Amino acid sequence: MTRAIERVATPTARAFESDYLRPQQPVVFRGFFAGQDVERIDTLEQAVARLGHVRVPVNQQFFRDFLRFGDLTTHRSVEMTLREYFALVAQGPSSDLGISGQPTPVELRNALRLPDLCYYNCDVSRIASKWFVGTSGSTAHLHFDGDHQHVVLYQMVGRRRVYLVHPRWSGRLFPIFYASAVMLENCPEEEKRRWLDSVEAWECTLEPGDALYWPPHYWHYIEYLEPTLAFNLRFGRGRTANLLNRLHPDAYMQGIGSKLVHDDEAERDWAPVVSDLEAAHARRFATGFEKYLHVRERLVEHHRSVCADYVPLDCCVPYQDAEERIMKRYIALGYYYAEEGDAPVAIPNPRAASASGDGWPREDEPPGATSRVSR
Repeated sequence: MTRAIERVATPTARAFESDYLRPQQPVVFRGFFAGQDVERIDTLEQAVARLGHVRVPVNQQFFRDFLRFGDLTTHRSVEMTLREYFALVAQGPSSDLGISGQPTPVELRNALRLPDLCYYNCDVSRIASKWFVGTSGSTAHLHFDGDHQHVVLYQMVGRRRVYLVHPRWSGRLFPIFYASAVMLENCPEEEKRRWLDSVEAWECTLEPGDALYWPPHYWHYIEYLEPTLAFNLRFGRGRTANLLNRLHPDAYMQGIGSKLVHDDEAERDWAPVVSDLEAAHARRFATGFEKYLHVRERLVEHHRSVCADYVPLDCCVPYQDAEERIMKRYIALGYYYAEEGDAPVAIPNPRAASASGDGWPREDEPPGATSRVSR
């Protein structure tokens, strides 16, 4: 059976670390922004009144395109205001159209006071935020985030159903980099439930004002039950996670990363693994693809020992050729291993700090300014 995610009042930073962050336990917080203005923006009308002027890139569900074409770089979007978006879907609702993973508007970020628990292992300049807008029937395909950060997802408007799956089950998810080939959005409800039960999924329905915490590397699949507006907070990437963040995100990296979330535990239990991955990252190659093959070899080898209690990743082998084709495209665009001999010099790396626009404003910055976040 799927497991219901616990709901609690927002804890202190110390209680959060001991009860949820260290054990890597998902939880829904109530009163996360208690007494703040954002807590009162809980209807579509209020959100449009406050943020309707914000211009946003509206796109189709890009994870579907990833699985169809094996390439997210072909993704296209059209810009409109938030007010125009909701007017468009009201005339002819389309579950294909939405706003996914864009930097949370500065107008909203500047109005928030973050709870202390968001400052675990980082200061305010390293807290990132994305927002998500969709309509009834939209879905976020089953995937994990490759940035090695803790996540709090705050539901402003509407309701969404969220399913989480621990990385130990990746061997049953048929991963292609950070996306699963399991198409839950196409499954009949009974079949979907049986599959979720088989991987001991967590489940909750988020209402306005709910804030869902999940640990780094967790798989997540989301169903939009109503027109929705939400944003996340991403924080707490330590030294070891910063190393892994410079490597490509596949299921081997995901499993290892889920065991090395906390620096003290990583250094105590897996120091030789960390040292070997540091050496793999530092080693120079004639081409970025050669480096990818070497890093993948080291990740596969270490996954056997670090994740010995996880479901084996035998299901990844059939997708190896597809992943290699995708990685060649990513390397050519400078997304990964851009420091190698054949790397392009004219294309900025979107994973680099200078390309990020989702950072939290520092207290010493003028209104509307945003700090850069190391990605």
